[in-house]
Order: sequence, then C-alpha cells, then structure tokens
Amino acid sequence: MDRTEVRNKRRWLLLVAAASAVINAIFALPPASAQDFPNRTIKLVVPHAPGGNSDALGRILAQRLSERLGQPVVVENRPGAGGTIASAAIARAAPDGYTILVADNGTHAIAKPLFGSKLPYDVIKDFTPITLAAMFPVVLLVNPSVPAQTLGEFVALVKSRPGKFTFSSSGIPTPIVEKFWPCFEEHSNGCYVVKECLKR
Repeated sequence: MDRTEVRNKRRWLLLVAAASAVINAIFALPPASAQDFPNRTIKLVVPHAPGGNSDALGRILAQRLSERLGQPVVVENRPGAGGTIASAAIARAAPDGYTILVADNGTHAIAKPLFGSKLPYDVIKDFTPITLAAMFPVVLLVNPSVPAQTLGEFVALVKSRPGKFTFSSSGIPTPIVEKFWPCFEEHSNGCYVVKECLKR
C-alpha cells in the first residue's frame, strides 16, 4: 500500500470511529422514564433515497432509538427536490415527537438561499433541532493522471480546457448541482462535460 492509500484508509477509519462515538453519545442517555411518550410507533423520515449516507444513518438511529425507547421506529424514505419534499411534510406534521426528520445541510442550510420565498417551510421556525448526529465529508476526486494537486489547480485546468472534462455523481442532481447545471452537457456514456460557462 502506498502512502496515499494508507492515509485514505486512516481517514476512513477515523470517520467511522467519529460517527460511532457520536451515535454512542446520543444513546448514552438514561432510560426513558415512565411517561406517556412514546406509546406508539415513531416515524423517522429520511429525505433521500435508500442506500446513501442519510439512509444508513437513519437506519442506525432508528434501531438504537427503538431499543432505547421500547417502541418501533420506522424509517420512511421520502426523496425528492434535494430533501425539501420530506422537510415540507415534516413541517406540516403534528409537533408531537412521533415524526422525526433526518435533516442535512441541503434541507436546511442550502434550500433557503436556493428556493427563497418558494421554500414551503421556515428552516428555523418549523423545526426543533434534537442533535447533531453525524457529519459526512463531501469530496472531489480526480484520476491520479490529472495534472492538478489542489482545487485551485483543478479549476484553472478546467477553465483552460472547456469541454474536455467530465464528472460523475452518486445520485440524481440535487438543487446544488442544478444551480450550475447549465455549465454541464450530458454525454451518452452518462458522464457530463464541463462547458465554457465555468470560465465566468
């Protein structure tokens, strides 16, 4: 294994350890007292499709919450519009603690500037934060043969050669990508070419 592989493996292990520590800290609370809550199933809404980071976290949280609270916690995936469809549904739900959202920066930090007054919920007034459950890195990766070692070098390289670079994504573009979508052109192989407009 070369140094880069060792460093990447170490970072991955640290991320897993940090996520585990956060989740364990959340559930290191004393057992629920003999109150009325919860006395029925709790719905944990994940605003993205099954299989991603939010879904994996939601399923871990649901299992641990169920064990701790003694009630079923059911995960409901409700993807669409970068998570805003699920968030809007939760904003309209009864504020009784039986419907919980696995929110993320897309649903709350990014949605407001993107959608403005068209956003069907108030990111501050319509929700009560419970905890920060985890943090997931977002990374930009290039083939080792690309002559760029930093983001600045990569941006300069793309600007100097419009139409020559492609990218792939793990999912259907969200509002963040859509904001820059005019800068990309889809090819038949599923990749996207960075067009001239990124030179602006």
